[in-house]
Amino acid sequence: MNLSRKISVIVIISVLLVSLISLLTYYQYSKHTLLSSELQELRSQTSAMITNYEKVVQLALPSLQALSHLLQSELTTSNVNQTTSFDAKIIQSDDGAWRNVRDNFSGLQQAGIFLPPDIELTADRKRFYSTALNVFDMFGSSATSNPAFNNIWMLGHDRSEIIFDRGFPDFVYSMATDTDYTTTPWMTLASPANNPQRTMKWTQALFDPVSKTWMVSAVLPLDINGEWIATLGIDMSLDILFSLLYSQSRDYKGEQHFLVDKSGQFILAGSWQQQLQASPEVFHLDDTQHGVIAMVAERINTNTQILPPIEIDGIEYRVIASETQPNEWRYFHLIPTAEILKPLKNYLLKATAFILFTILMLGLFIDNAIRKMVVTPLLEMVKRANVYATGQSPPISKIKGSIEIEQLDDALRKMHSTLTVDTLQLLESEQRYRQVVTNINEVVIQIGKNKEWQFLSPVWEELSGFLLEETLFKPINEFLSPIDSEYVDHVLALLFSGEQDTWEGDVRLKCSDERYIWVRFSLHSNKESQQAEQSIYGTIENIHINRITHEVNKLLRVAEQKVLTSNVTISTLLEYITDELVYILDISSVWVKMCVDKKSQVLSYAGEASDFLFEGKITWPGLHDKEGPVYKSVQQHLIVRVAEDNELPKEWQQRLHYDGINDSLFLPFYIGGDTKAVLGLHAFESGIFTEELQLVLTNFAEGLRLICRMLEDQNLMRLHRVAVEKTANAIMIIDANGDIEWVNDAFVKQTSYRSDEVIGKKLKTLEVENSNNDLWQKVKSGDVWNGELTYRRKDGSTMIVNQTVTPLFDDLSEITHYIAVSEDITERRANHQRIAFMATHDELTSLPNRNLLNDRLQQAIEHAKRQSLKMAVLFIDIDHFKYINDSLGHQVGDELLQILAVRLQSVLRKEDTVARFGGDEFVVLLANIAEISYVKIIATKLLNKIKSPYKIMEHELLITGSIGISLYPDDALNSDDLIQQADSAMYLAKEQGRNNSQFYTAEINEKITRRLTLEKALRQAVEQQQFVLFYQPKINLMTNRITGVEALVRWQHPELGLVSPMEFIPLAEETGIILELGRWVMETACKQMKTWEDEYSDLVNMSINVSARQFWQEDFVVQVADILNKTGVSCDKIEFELTETVVLGDVDSAIFTMLELKNMGISLSIDDFGTGYSSLNYLQQLPVDVLKIDRTFIGSLGRADTDYAVVRSILALASNFKLRVVAEGIETAEQQHILTTLGCHYGQGYYFCVPMSADDIMQHIANQKDAQFTLWNDG
Repeated sequence: MNLSRKISVIVIISVLLVSLISLLTYYQYSKHTLLSSELQELRSQTSAMITNYEKVVQLALPSLQALSHLLQSELTTSNVNQTTSFDAKIIQSDDGAWRNVRDNFSGLQQAGIFLPPDIELTADRKRFYSTALNVFDMFGSSATSNPAFNNIWMLGHDRSEIIFDRGFPDFVYSMATDTDYTTTPWMTLASPANNPQRTMKWTQALFDPVSKTWMVSAVLPLDINGEWIATLGIDMSLDILFSLLYSQSRDYKGEQHFLVDKSGQFILAGSWQQQLQASPEVFHLDDTQHGVIAMVAERINTNTQILPPIEIDGIEYRVIASETQPNEWRYFHLIPTAEILKPLKNYLLKATAFILFTILMLGLFIDNAIRKMVVTPLLEMVKRANVYATGQSPPISKIKGSIEIEQLDDALRKMHSTLTVDTLQLLESEQRYRQVVTNINEVVIQIGKNKEWQFLSPVWEELSGFLLEETLFKPINEFLSPIDSEYVDHVLALLFSGEQDTWEGDVRLKCSDERYIWVRFSLHSNKESQQAEQSIYGTIENIHINRITHEVNKLLRVAEQKVLTSNVTISTLLEYITDELVYILDISSVWVKMCVDKKSQVLSYAGEASDFLFEGKITWPGLHDKEGPVYKSVQQHLIVRVAEDNELPKEWQQRLHYDGINDSLFLPFYIGGDTKAVLGLHAFESGIFTEELQLVLTNFAEGLRLICRMLEDQNLMRLHRVAVEKTANAIMIIDANGDIEWVNDAFVKQTSYRSDEVIGKKLKTLEVENSNNDLWQKVKSGDVWNGELTYRRKDGSTMIVNQTVTPLFDDLSEITHYIAVSEDITERRANHQRIAFMATHDELTSLPNRNLLNDRLQQAIEHAKRQSLKMAVLFIDIDHFKYINDSLGHQVGDELLQILAVRLQSVLRKEDTVARFGGDEFVVLLANIAEISYVKIIATKLLNKIKSPYKIMEHELLITGSIGISLYPDDALNSDDLIQQADSAMYLAKEQGRNNSQFYTAEINEKITRRLTLEKALRQAVEQQQFVLFYQPKINLMTNRITGVEALVRWQHPELGLVSPMEFIPLAEETGIILELGRWVMETACKQMKTWEDEYSDLVNMSINVSARQFWQEDFVVQVADILNKTGVSCDKIEFELTETVVLGDVDSAIFTMLELKNMGISLSIDDFGTGYSSLNYLQQLPVDVLKIDRTFIGSLGRADTDYAVVRSILALASNFKLRVVAEGIETAEQQHILTTLGCHYGQGYYFCVPMSADDIMQHIANQKDAQFTLWNDG
């Protein structure tokens, strides 16, 4: 050590001693101050946290009290009809227990019920449980809206349970039949013995065996008339409880939490929590934990206080304690003292570092000064030597000193210059090497003497999936297939021994996902390395797809040779191919299934997973499932891949999972003629059938199709020469000079030339110029030519053929003839184009389909987003299009849609899109919208185009449309929402009278909500007897007396009030509830008529409206007969009213049904006559008795001559057909006078009577007088 360093060390040690003493003094003083302030802050945080926790927990009491009051009220006033509700909602399960009907149950919206198998269900019990279940359905959603509460429940003494549980919706279905909570604290805490005050109590931490969760529960006894009926409760999982207690603003490493109930039982036990949950009944702290035992025994005098520190396992903890209300639990928060002091220690460490740095700088300053004064020349030389060693440029100035120092300085400069040049060259070489190794597709490798990887370039990770760090220095055999590992091991031994210098070969490499791929090893030994360091260098190239392509092509060639050289059958050929494919692709199964005439047969199969195909000794029926991938592949002629995330029928999912198959591929092809087949491939591994492999296998399937076709042709040729002459492929025999000698019938059919027109002509006569390329050059050299040619038919049209020209040799190997076999693939080419078109377009209208629409919508949205533009979506629905299909047939409807598609396109710009969305629905996409008014203009033009007359066959049709409009980005930001909102706006357009367009607004959502509310309520309305029948009298216009009534249904909802029939009848039709409602109306009306016919002989007719869905039920006539027999009403008193559209859908079937009704004695009438599509021919055929003139024609009588003429024509028509006539909607005396003058028989309307109840009808009939009819409005 030189002088400068000695002096520097003395100074540093002196300053360091003084600084350390000062820091220790500061630490002792600051330690107590920091502990005090931190604990006070923690006490405040804990107090706030406990306050928040108490607010949440206290919410349980009002919820349980509200539920108790509601149950007491409902259970003491429940009516007898709840028994029917019980039977509709609750059913006995297979295990004997009673639970909700599973099909109608949603645990997120409804309460579940569990009744044990041995329960005795009397009518009173059914009413009890039905009423309680309804209360829970109404109350459960609001009670569990607080995320802290998992559920709300009621336990009975008979082991029953009703529970509304959002966290575990299927709770009751998980309950075993022997589940018994009656002896647990959930019940016992509510007993009069344990809870004489009948207040809410909290349980200790309990484990629920059904939901498998730990929880604490608030329980409240349910007493009715002083009797303990059941226990109500709310559960709070320990996870939620913990989250409320752990919500500190700052976490300390190693902190612990203890929670003890008022009886001293642990709920939270810090680091002993797992032991507590494993055996809560026997859990207790070890006697050695004196500090913790004393802490939990401590009484807490204030809300939150700081307790004395304790020690656990040698670690000192500071304790914050608090008592929680209302359950009187005690909470202890333990924080390691070391963690509180950690900031102070960190600060001292930084201060120490700063002092050390300052001392070091001082030492350096002293050292530098002494160096400069004492040993400057020598240190300068050392400095320059260090500069040379680091590769930096030396100073320009020379060191002044003795001659020896100057000579040494010159020598160092020369040495640095030489080393700098060598180093730069080495760095450039290394950089070029790294670029090459990283960018080439091959993996650069080095294999050590022990046959392990010593070096792998980064491409290895992309090739194999293994990381470099998990691969290097591992044996190479671990990454090769068992078949190849022994061979490669032998090759490496030859290379290391020097018996072989290089080796190149193809092997299968194991990837990280357990699959094998083909790679090519190119290896050479390094003879220049020492024996102990000998290595092998080389590359690995990925040839997997190329190898498989080569192998499958080779397989096709071998199969082709088998077909050409031996008499093989299709089964033998496919058996050979499936065996080979299993080996080539290294997969678990390959099979071929033939599909013809709606039957199927597995022709061949191979591989260890072939059991997948069979169920016992027969083929697995799931292969023929119309929803399965095999059927889809064959019927739609699509390649179908089934991976883990595909949507499949449940039967397929279970089958694949059971057999361990994770990747499957189905390729359709034609075996021959119309015989369809599918090639199925399965793999245990995932990700096998990549897009590249699919392309290879698609080409293979096409080649296999050609080979199967070739096999079929060969078999036919072996049968007889006639088969050759009649084959579908054109065959020509051409002599050595190129003249055609013979053609078969197929040639004549393809080209339209007669055989005598081409025999003796050159083949070039048929060819389009330059279509044959190297055909003659190749075949004259003796090779077979195969390719596609373009031929010109006799009529001048062209066709594409797949032609094979084969030279024939004599014994001297001279070419004597050529055989040309041509297959017309023109249609196939067109089909490929058509299939590609059909994938994105509607088959009927050639408009874009949903797939293409979604694609264009997404593109338009992206464009509008980039350009800050607007775009519009128009949803078009054709009004009453179903009537056209039903009355005129689908052929007329299809032709109308085709014409409409052309019209819609004519209105739009080139950049706009109109797509057929389904049925009679179209969607228009308007891109690049600058003004919203432009959208309205286009919508108006579209409506005008739609309503223009259509001349189809002998019919002239008039239709209208309804259009809903949504805008981007005003209404939605994605395609699905834009279409949905345009659809909603379209329904508003229909409600506005149709033939108009409407923009999407927030009010539409309200109408949709109203519709959903009605639909939900409608399903319960029949069961809860919310419907009532009103009756509107039918008046004899000559005598002004009531002769009949029409039954009209009304819906009196307890909350929505009186719902209009115009609102709920269409909804009932759409949802199918009309069937149940219609039967109720029919049965109720018949019962009422039975009562009236015994008392009032003047009342001879009860009209009942029958909907289309009712009428077209298969057992409709049987239902009617059953109701007539059940009610005992006279059949001739009943009249069914049918609309024109009901009977004109299928006239023959309608007439048959109507005749059956007539045979019973029932009268039939046509309602709303004159508004539909009926014709005189149909009217003459229909066995009806009455025509009802629609109110639209009556309302303007006396004001519109056209309606007067229509009414007069209808009356004349009815007179000719001997039919009675009823006029609807008479509201004035003038209208009655006109109708009476024209000879109308009967009428009804507000002028006479409003619809009224049965009691009012009876009173009205009783008061009517023989001489003069008194209007209802007159009293």
